[in-house]
Amino acid sequence: MRVWRKAAICAGLIALAGCGDDRLDGEQLRAALSGNSAVGRTGDAQRYTVFFSASGSVHMAVENGFVDEGRWWVTAEHLYCRRWARVDGGQEACFAVTRTGDDLTFARGESLLTVSLIAGNPEQLPRLR
Repeated sequence: MRVWRKAAICAGLIALAGCGDDRLDGEQLRAALSGNSAVGRTGDAQRYTVFFSASGSVHMAVENGFVDEGRWWVTAEHLYCRRWARVDGGQEACFAVTRTGDDLTFARGESLLTVSLIAGNPEQLPRLR
């Protein structure tokens, strides 16, 4: 019964942030993100790319021309955190991250975002505004 209960709890969106065996630890997060990019879609289906520099800067370009920059870091609790200059009004946000193949899922509360991880910086970010 206990195994079933844990599986049911872990199936919930909130629990996804802490139960999965595929949740990345701090070292794995740094290795996956440093010097690499993520590609995803905005809520209105615009393609975007984010580049995570090894020095902790992060750069975003959306196909509609929107760009942003900020900082990223990993906490002692193995959370990915970021602060954009413009997105979210410059507020810090932290996420648990899981990986399935080349897909990363960022979880915060009931919010989930899945992106594809790609090697390097093929979009040559940051771009000039």
